[in-house]
Amino acid sequence: NDPFFVTLGSGDSVAYSTAGGIRMSASSTNDALLTATASTMMKQAMAAASTTVFRARVALPSKDACYASVGLNENLTSADPSGTAGDGAMFLADDDDTGLSADTGLTAAQHNNWICHYKINGTDAYVATSVPLTDGQEYELEIKLVALVPYFYIDGVLVATGTALTAADSVNAFVGIKSVSGAKSIDIRTPGMLWMLTR
Repeated sequence: NDPFFVTLGSGDSVAYSTAGGIRMSASSTNDALLTATASTMMKQAMAAASTTVFRARVALPSKDACYASVGLNENLTSADPSGTAGDGAMFLADDDDTGLSADTGLTAAQHNNWICHYKINGTDAYVATSVPLTDGQEYELEIKLVALVPYFYIDGVLVATGTALTAADSVNAFVGIKSVSGAKSIDIRTPGMLWMLTR
């Protein structure tokens, strides 16, 4: 029970993770989504004069036959980064390179690594990283919006820089996982399980 977050989606479940934090699961071919409760600090209007920082510690027990997105999202109906319009900046795990509503333009080999995604008024951009996806490995994912520009960090290392998002649009702290086949899950860890700060 958390005053800042709510689960959405069909066939989702939330349980304690044996590693700490929670394990959010999607049943076969369904989405499970964790996002901000309305009127909390986990939903923020973007402004050029502010710096917004999002951070999450996550691990995928199995990266096969699923995809997951973690970050900031204006619209909250899909784990597919390109599945909704609006603005956002997210990390994408999609090792199988399958099931997304739009082609990322990246190679199958690049899909073996974390991918950075940002969208401006529904126009998507995907940037490959060299950080491999490993089953069960915990990653600290961080996005900083500075003058509306998203900077993507994995385990403290800058891995990509985007283009300025749209001022005054509101983004939500967001984690989503979509099963392509079978039940799939994502661990969201404590401390600092999932947070967003604007200053």
